[in-house]
Amino acid sequence: MRFNLMSLRPALFAAMYRRRFGSSVPISFKQEPALAVDHLFVGSVDALPPQYLAQLSFGNCVARTDAAATHRLLMARPWSDAEDAALPAVAKAMGNCLSDEKSLRLTRSTARGLVAEAMYHLASGRAAGAVTADAVTTKGR
Repeated sequence: MRFNLMSLRPALFAAMYRRRFGSSVPISFKQEPALAVDHLFVGSVDALPPQYLAQLSFGNCVARTDAAATHRLLMARPWSDAEDAALPAVAKAMGNCLSDEKSLRLTRSTARGLVAEAMYHLASGRAAGAVTADAVTTKGR
């Protein structure tokens, strides 16, 4: 059986974020530098698909624009009232990350996937020399 790793990344990063930061309160990432792809991978990043790089960049913008709403979305059970409550703020952050002439239609799962990897890296302190090892305030750990 073969899997396309790029198609699994959103689900994997969402699960890793929930596991590591699920009981945490996210800090604001607005003042942090954007994620630098060359800090996230070992070796050359030249072979990465352009679509993946664009999605990571967009997710980074959304997570930095409203980390609290993005955290609530990633913590919410799919199709739950909590997800319904989190989506408008995340959609607003997404709108702020698009240029005026662009529009975007996403499913709920695609919205989660777009922000999951960026949120994980930002919360882990993996932006370009940005934050400390854990950029969250952990409750009860």
